[in-house]
Amino acid sequence: MMGLLSTAADAAVVLFSLAVAAAAPLIDAQAVLPRRLFPALLVQLHRWYATEFGDYLTAEPPGFFRGLVWLELVLHWPLSVATLYGVLARRPWAGATSLVAGVSVVTAMSAVLGEFLVSGRATHKLLQMYVPFAVLAVIAAVRGLVVWSSQGTGLTPAPSSQKKWP
Repeated sequence: MMGLLSTAADAAVVLFSLAVAAAAPLIDAQAVLPRRLFPALLVQLHRWYATEFGDYLTAEPPGFFRGLVWLELVLHWPLSVATLYGVLARRPWAGATSLVAGVSVVTAMSAVLGEFLVSGRATHKLLQMYVPFAVLAVIAAVRGLVVWSSQGTGLTPAPSSQKKWP
């Protein structure tokens, strides 16, 4: 049973990391970087998404949202790439990157979802895009926490280095 849960959590973390790794530099970065840096197809995709889902934050990004996009580009994107590699290659440090990425994204998503709820401008369709992503971020954080705690913190000395009493 634990093996199945672990595999499901890993699959969710891979999906989450893949979404951030692709969307951050190709779509989300358009909120903070000049659109001339992006191919016309990506600019059109961004505009279509904002219109189709009613995402007013990406259509006309307010200051706080631009700050969150910079956080995504500087912190979440590299962590997601590392986590994606770490989980797929079964690296022991993948739990740490998953934990940090998940907690950081959940924190950022709290601001965005709070804006949606307070403004009353979020459509049902828009919430259907953001809420599952927030859930995936929680799964990434919990997966990282479980893996990290099961590996130990490294704060206790190894058994061979402990002083033995006569």
